[in-house]
Amino acid sequence: MKKIAVFLALVFLGGIASANVPGGIADDDLRQALYKAIDKAVPSLKNAKFGKEPIAVLPMKEDPQDLIPERLRNILNKLGFVCVVGKEETAALNRIYSEIANSERKEDIFAPSTLVKFGKLKNTRLLMRCRVLNFNRNANRIFVEIELRVVEIATGKRLWGGTFSCRHYPKKDIRSGVKIDARLRLLLKKDLAGLKKSLEASGVREKMGQVKKIVVIPISGDDDGYITDLAIQALSATKYFPERTEIPSIAQFRYAVSDKSVGNKIVFYGALRDLQVSTPEKKASADGKWVMSRKITGELQCFIEDAGSKTILWSDNFSFSETEKEPLPPAPRDYREYLWICGGVVAVLVLFFIMFLVVVKLFSARNTVR
Repeated sequence: MKKIAVFLALVFLGGIASANVPGGIADDDLRQALYKAIDKAVPSLKNAKFGKEPIAVLPMKEDPQDLIPERLRNILNKLGFVCVVGKEETAALNRIYSEIANSERKEDIFAPSTLVKFGKLKNTRLLMRCRVLNFNRNANRIFVEIELRVVEIATGKRLWGGTFSCRHYPKKDIRSGVKIDARLRLLLKKDLAGLKKSLEASGVREKMGQVKKIVVIPISGDDDGYITDLAIQALSATKYFPERTEIPSIAQFRYAVSDKSVGNKIVFYGALRDLQVSTPEKKASADGKWVMSRKITGELQCFIEDAGSKTILWSDNFSFSETEKEPLPPAPRDYREYLWICGGVVAVLVLFFIMFLVVVKLFSARNTVR
């Protein structure tokens, strides 16, 4: 039993290395994206049941300034957890982490001595780590997905964890918190229809072999689950049978496969890296009428993997961009225009009345002379 606990703890430690983040997190936009993703974990942390045991936050090799661990410590302190921040303890954590991160042999990373070193920490009972699972960047946005996990050192037991993602748009004319309304749902359904076609391509059938059942992990960045539902519908329309799961991320699913707590090793997962709507603009159409125009852009990356061998059986990228135009009703006239029109009509009537009086007077004068 003790060996199993040690193995579980070391599986946790073996996953400390994060996804490659170019240039670290010195970039302000990347840092903001990571902060937003971390902040999404606050509601879950409020309900965490790992008590008030002293907890230490492991450093990240991409973050030499310790910005991310420091933000996590601040959140833990505000929520009332006992967070270890002593210099001596932090130095020991950094030293142990450095030994793990710099190890080139897998056997060294999973060595039982590593757990013993963590156990010798004076005050720490629990470890929290942050790992970047997914990082993608283009000219308009940054997409990050992180995994947070809390493990008990003595037993290697996972006490709390979750995956959290964020799309950060530095440009001010783009809305990132997009609510998927009825019109956007129709657009997504139309543009993601290619998912079924891609799954049924001849080359895919050959690579998938005898696969029938596929576990579906919730798509990262899909806040309301609509995109995941579209993916399940697409799978259901093929020869494959989708299965839902409570496991929230591909990283945790791989852990579950390694400790044989799940039966089916074939898994579908993905990331909604982009879903943006530009600020609506009033524009004149070709026929001279005014319309309200907005551009909707999205990008979805999907995978099917054999998590046992970590072999990608299928992957595809679905991008869409469409400009939506909504006709505007004719603008009501300014009431001042009506005043000017009324004033003009009155002026014309007065002018005609004066002319009439002049004509009458002229005729009167002519008759008098005769």
